[in-house]
Amino acid sequence: MISTSSSSPAAGSPGTETAPSVASPAHKQHNHNHQHHQQQQQQQLDDQSQAHHSHSQPPPGLLTTGYHDEICSHLYNNGFIRGLYADLIVHLQTAGTGSPGLDGSSAVVVFKLHKIIAIRSPYFAHLLAEMEDNAANGGPDMQGIINLTIPAHDPNLTPEGFSIALASLYASYSQSLLVDQSNAGTHQRSALLRSVLCAATLLHLAPLAALATAQIKADVSRDTVLDYCLYVSDPAFAHAYGQHTAMELREAVLVYLTKGVVHDVCNQHGVANVWADREAEPYKDLVATFSKLPFEWLKKVVESRGFKVPSDLDRYQFAKEVVAIRQRARTAAAPNAQPQTTASMLLAGEENVLLAFGTTDRTGVTIVRKAVRHHHHHHHNHNNHLQHHPGQHPHHQHNQQQQQHQSPHHALSNGQYHNGPHPNGSSPPSPPNPASSSASQGLHGMPPPVSASQQHVNGRGMVGVYPGERRVWKAGH
Repeated sequence: MISTSSSSPAAGSPGTETAPSVASPAHKQHNHNHQHHQQQQQQQLDDQSQAHHSHSQPPPGLLTTGYHDEICSHLYNNGFIRGLYADLIVHLQTAGTGSPGLDGSSAVVVFKLHKIIAIRSPYFAHLLAEMEDNAANGGPDMQGIINLTIPAHDPNLTPEGFSIALASLYASYSQSLLVDQSNAGTHQRSALLRSVLCAATLLHLAPLAALATAQIKADVSRDTVLDYCLYVSDPAFAHAYGQHTAMELREAVLVYLTKGVVHDVCNQHGVANVWADREAEPYKDLVATFSKLPFEWLKKVVESRGFKVPSDLDRYQFAKEVVAIRQRARTAAAPNAQPQTTASMLLAGEENVLLAFGTTDRTGVTIVRKAVRHHHHHHHNHNNHLQHHPGQHPHHQHNQQQQQHQSPHHALSNGQYHNGPHPNGSSPPSPPNPASSSASQGLHGMPPPVSASQQHVNGRGMVGVYPGERRVWKAGH
């Protein structure tokens, strides 16, 4: 432990106030000699500082390569890649996504690190300082090899992204993987960038997080926009990654959907106007792209004036075609099957398009969505009830079923509840909240991240102006 102490500045030193007095000639001579001595000391300090600065730039030819580059190369290759003389072992529990672990296991990946390097991360610095304090108070000894386990708290955190973040503590070589455009616009690159941002946020590496954020903004394309929509629509996203990062990425997704996607479709097909022919491939491609979006993003973009469409009638026809494709996707699934995937959950619930005339403050098109009702599930339970109570009057049974459907606390598919219809009867539900969405909480907390099962996420909470960060909606019954 390093102890620090503070003392009051000496009398007559800078920043110290002294009482005025009448000085004798001898006293004046003493003050003059003292000031001269201080000037000499300051000159020596300036000379030493200048000499140190001049030596920080070695003369050409003195070293064949940069000395600092050699040190970084040594630390990176022998310290991180080979893990020689490691005294900190980090066990990363994967969330079942990403590539298999570096040790051949799909559950835990082991990284061999060094405490003196790891404390460049405020996250590790805090954990090790706490362990050192515990050791001083009779806890486990800190002299040996330390083992730390990071639970699987965010499905975006993969071994590849975490490895890049850890490697950046030793040198900047691994960051070149972030700017490599050889696989730009692919799901693989999207997953890597999201993982690096997740790891950088966890370890409190602000420069790396800023780099990953910039690369994500540049990576939004027709192939990756759905990935990023789901990523930033998580209700816990802003809490986990910070409001500034959340706003940046949501704005990037919104700008691409309102402007960039039409531009990309036109460039791909070599046309100047995607709206000219609704039977042409460019228009159909645009409809297909929008049909895959989460409902909140579809609604926000299509209703936005930033999404340039020749007229409200064209906007209405476009929205109708998108909703029709989504409806066909819903009916194509098994009637009694519960939505099992995120993609199928996005399309759950009946959607309609409304057109209003004479509006000046907004577009005349509105997309509405009804809440999901599991009629088959209720009828199945009702039929079982009839079999167990054959003497009950059928009319009474029918009334019971109606009361069950009209209950003010109707269970939604994700286990949450709402309290009846929204006043306008057309409020959309919040983004789907599968088990993975709650896992991204706690990244900004300095203690080790806790498992998703210990955290509570309000899947309906949406704050601000972007999907996933809007006011709280209540699903219409």
